[in-house]
Amino acid sequence: MANPTPATILSESAFAENNKRCKNNVTTEVKQNERKKQTKQ
Repeated sequence: MANPTPATILSESAFAENNKRCKNNVTTEVKQNERKKQTKQ
């Protein structure tokens, strides 16, 4: 895309934000699972 429209730029930044959020959610889940394992032991 040589000439991105404002809409494209907007959706790309929204996509990046969404990616960040997903990664954060995954890390939180992993941490919670680790805690659960530790409590079981």
